[in-house]
Amino acid sequence: MFRRNNNFINRPVTLNIPALPSLQQELRIKVFSSFESQGNFEYEQIPRNYALHFIVSGLGEFVCDGKSYQAGPGDIFMFFPGMQIYYHDYPDTPWQYYWLCLDGNNLELLLEQAGLSPQKPFLKSVNPELFALFISLEKAFLSKQYSPFLPVAAAWQILSVLSRKPQGKRNLAEQIKDQIDLAQFGYPSVEELAEAFKVNRTTLFRTFKQAYGCGVKEYLDSVRLKHALSLYKSGVKLDAIGRICGYGSEEYFRRIFTSYLR
Repeated sequence: MFRRNNNFINRPVTLNIPALPSLQQELRIKVFSSFESQGNFEYEQIPRNYALHFIVSGLGEFVCDGKSYQAGPGDIFMFFPGMQIYYHDYPDTPWQYYWLCLDGNNLELLLEQAGLSPQKPFLKSVNPELFALFISLEKAFLSKQYSPFLPVAAAWQILSVLSRKPQGKRNLAEQIKDQIDLAQFGYPSVEELAEAFKVNRTTLFRTFKQAYGCGVKEYLDSVRLKHALSLYKSGVKLDAIGRICGYGSEEYFRRIFTSYLR
C-alpha cells in the first residue's frame, strides 16, 4: 500500500501547445504547478511521467529506488517513469516547490545533458536563476494569455539554465536584481520578492537602495518599461505589450507608457 496524504495545496495547470505536427514531439512542458505543503506531507508512487521538482522553501527527504536524499531550498528532484518514489517533508519545515511534467523526443538524453538521469535524479543547490524563471512562468501560465509556443520555449530555457554553472555567492541586493532582470516571462511584484527572500518590504527597499541608489519598485518599473519600449519598437500592439509586461489595466499602462515616451 502506497503512503500518501492530502494535507497540501496543489495548483496544476495543463498547458496548450500549437497544433503543428513538428511541435507535437518537441520538448515541452505539459503541466506546470506550484505546491504548498500544510505540514507532515508524504507521498509514494511509481510515476508514469517525467516530472521535475524545484524546492523553494522547506526541508524533507526524497527517496528514489531505495536511495535517500535530503532536499531543501534550491534543490531539484526528478521523477522518471517506472521508478519507486517516496518523498516527504519534515513537520517543522513544510515544503513549497514548483513541479512540472516534461515531454518530447529524446527527453532522457536531454535531461542527462543537464545533469539528471535515473541514476542521478537529484541535484543539490542548482543555479539560482531557476527561481526567477519559475516565478515568471507561474505568472505567465496562470494568466491564460501566454503564447502557445511558451511551453516549448520554457522547457528549453529550463534545461539551458540547469546546464550552466551558478555564479559565486551573491549578496541580497544582487539576488533581488537578478530576480527582476531574469524574469523573462513575467515580472515579480515587490510583495513576491519580499516573500521569496523571507524579508519585509522595509528591508527589501533599504538593502536595494543602498546597493543601487533606487528603490526596488522604481527599478522594477524601469525594467518593465524598457521591455515595453523594445516590444513597441518591434511593432507589437500596446494592448499586447501591457499583458506581456504584466500590467493588469490597459488604461493604466497606456498612461504611464505614453508618459515614458515623452
